[in-house]
Amino acid sequence: MVLFAPRRWLVPVVAAAVCLSPLYRLFAVIRFPLDFTSGELARDAFTPAWLDSLGAGALLALATQRGLGVRAATWSLPRVVLPITGTAYVLALLVYQYLPDTMAHVIVGDLAVSGLLYCLVAAASRGFGGPVGQVLELRPFVYLGKISYGIYVYHPFPPALLALTFARLGARYEQSGLLNFALSTAITVAIAAASWRFFEKPLNGLKRHFSYGMGASGLHWACSSPAYALECCFKSTMERATCSQRGSRVRPTPLPVRHLFQV
Repeated sequence: MVLFAPRRWLVPVVAAAVCLSPLYRLFAVIRFPLDFTSGELARDAFTPAWLDSLGAGALLALATQRGLGVRAATWSLPRVVLPITGTAYVLALLVYQYLPDTMAHVIVGDLAVSGLLYCLVAAASRGFGGPVGQVLELRPFVYLGKISYGIYVYHPFPPALLALTFARLGARYEQSGLLNFALSTAITVAIAAASWRFFEKPLNGLKRHFSYGMGASGLHWACSSPAYALECCFKSTMERATCSQRGSRVRPTPLPVRHLFQV
């Protein structure tokens, strides 16, 4: 939907997705209450439940692309977004504390956290100064940022794997507490580092085989002329195969990726 929406509709579409997310969580809490009270949170793992977090990042990217990022970060965020989302998060926690059946920390709290993280990422994009900035620029923290996607993907699995391993050894393992945090964090970072080294980094390296550039046609060009896009891709592939068979070093026609990905 985002890929095919006209540029002038991107902000309304993303904003609608952000508003849809807490409505979905409200529906999930009402329709599947046991899923939340049991702690499984299976319905909360569906993509609609996280559209507010994803949408916040998209809105920040749009604001930066349109030259609004600096003004928003220096004026609007600390004066408007940060106080509102911070207050909403505290209120959500208080409501959940006294009325736990409302699951306010899930329905409203997650939306407020998205706003808080929006402010944090916007500030980080400008750079932190002083002692905080010096600490965050240390190489270990920079490396953690590099492998952060792997940390996000793999972090749910180590606690369960540790519990299974301890059970095989005849010992009991609590999937909570400081010991679980330390072991799970170490294993998650190790797996994420291996994933970056042997999977993500080589995969990112494939980008050198594609031609990127700026143009006005964008994705709408590819949609309006898909046959030509496929023809160019096929032609480039055949040229690459021919050059490879002949041992030629002539660079074949690059894939028209710039037309497929520019919006």
